[in-house]
Amino acid sequence: MKIYALTTLQRYGIEIQVRLFDTIEQCRKEYNLLIKDFENNKDYIVNKGTEHTEIEYDEGLELLVSIQTYELNDVINNQVHCVIKGNQDCYKICNENLYLFNNQTKARKQFFDILIEHEEWECGIENVQVKYNEEYFSFDDDEYEWGHCRIELIKIESWG
Repeated sequence: MKIYALTTLQRYGIEIQVRLFDTIEQCRKEYNLLIKDFENNKDYIVNKGTEHTEIEYDEGLELLVSIQTYELNDVINNQVHCVIKGNQDCYKICNENLYLFNNQTKARKQFFDILIEHEEWECGIENVQVKYNEEYFSFDDDEYEWGHCRIELIKIESWG
């Protein structure tokens, strides 16, 4: 069974909301409703895609909206683990920065893949914390490559 997830991320204090739908049509309808208010407001610049939209405000990105498909067959109590990579580069279209998993083991593997990738790029890795239920690192290479990555358990809201 496939579940379609509509994810919204807001910067800079990264807030996440995940809504799950049974069909891609329901997901796209909610996606279009979500960005409609921004499209009708002259204070925002909307760079709309079919699966990913960037919304800019006051010379900076305020909100990132994307639709992605995940197979979450064993979601327990409407909770999933996510890996969040937050930095300037995550605003580029098609650049993954939110990963949803139905268990912590898969989320931890993605977290370490991102950590290894940043170590290979020789980004300044700082504040590495790898403990039970507390995976986090930050990086600061230069003015364009900075941010953090963490694992979080989130409760999903289901509509449809």
